[in-house]
Amino acid sequence: MSSLELVAQHEKLARLAKESSKKGSIGAPDNSVFLDRFSVSASSVRDQRAKLKQQREAHEALCAKAQEAQVFAKPPHVLADAVYFRGGADLKEKPLLRHVIVKDLNKVARQLDFEMPTAGIFKNKAPMGMYAVFDGTAGSGTSGPVSVEFCARNFHNTLLAGLANVGKATLVLAGQAGRADMATTKLVEAALGQSLAALDAELLTKHPEAEDGCGAAIALLIGEHLFLAVLGCCAAILCVT
Repeated sequence: MSSLELVAQHEKLARLAKESSKKGSIGAPDNSVFLDRFSVSASSVRDQRAKLKQQREAHEALCAKAQEAQVFAKPPHVLADAVYFRGGADLKEKPLLRHVIVKDLNKVARQLDFEMPTAGIFKNKAPMGMYAVFDGTAGSGTSGPVSVEFCARNFHNTLLAGLANVGKATLVLAGQAGRADMATTKLVEAALGQSLAALDAELLTKHPEAEDGCGAAIALLIGEHLFLAVLGCCAAILCVT
């Protein structure tokens, strides 16, 4: 083999080696790119852990709140009943006296989507009950069944609406036990009177033709607090044994 042939062969081998090295560099992964992509600092790790901790605590708080919401208030430990003797002989006539006993007012509030207060005398899911008598012969105007029927069917709605407003007014008193108890007591007394006034206005709006009136005796029990309201020639007697 001549010297020219050796040089040509050497150049050919060099060219092939160069081409193969180029192909290898194109196909081989650049490890530095992956390292840069997945490398994180210690501060980033701490931030991620803190964020995950906050998310876990928020989730646990929501679960605890949902579990607490499923524990409903118990009804008052009260034995309540009523008896009415019809005066007229005609059974088709509507009665002039109606009684309403709501043994668990919290349950009715949940069913009607009224949010009850949680501060003051309402704290710790205080039991609530309502006991009322509506008398169509004991109010102003003539005796009749229209007013007494309307009041018996609708008073609990106006009362719950008034108590829900008490809850909005006592939010700022949460955690101030003494002031909250006193404030909610006064607010409940006001709400009871306002509920009767609202019921009267609603009756006049929906039944402007009604000429009969209605008296009432209402007892509202919230925890250990008893509230009474009397209208017309009705009475409520509290007996202690």
